[in-house]
Amino acid sequence: MDIEVGANSTFVHLDPGEVLHESVLKAFEESGRRHSVISSCIGSVRYIDYGLAICDHNGSPGPGNRFVRVNDASEIGSIQGHIGVDADNNPSMHIHGVLFGPSGECFGGHIFEAHVLITIEFSLTGTDELGWKRVHEPILGSPPLPLLKPVRRT
Repeated sequence: MDIEVGANSTFVHLDPGEVLHESVLKAFEESGRRHSVISSCIGSVRYIDYGLAICDHNGSPGPGNRFVRVNDASEIGSIQGHIGVDADNNPSMHIHGVLFGPSGECFGGHIFEAHVLITIEFSLTGTDELGWKRVHEPILGSPPLPLLKPVRRT
């Protein structure tokens, strides 16, 4: 992994086999910021664990189907997300992506884990004056779901 930290941005290059979430957390910690967004993320993956939300028979949303693609070269169309520090001062992230499989099919959703095939290049943009607060709230009759809400830091 190669990391360069600037005043408001952090640029990162990942090599084959590196793990996206671990690398995002390391870059976030090295930036010294309390909040960042993935403003750009391109490259390819050979392993991805992702999921989609679903609605139950009453229309209440919740965590849904989870999928794993192993040894299947996929190109990243876009990965975006938020990284911040929770109430206990621990890093917390929420990442989604759109990818293309080897036949050109499009897939994506919430990304739980991804491993680099050839390269991933991403940038983090951040500030200390804004942040995210993790809350758990019911949505349309669901049990409490994890959400991030924006907060201004003083």
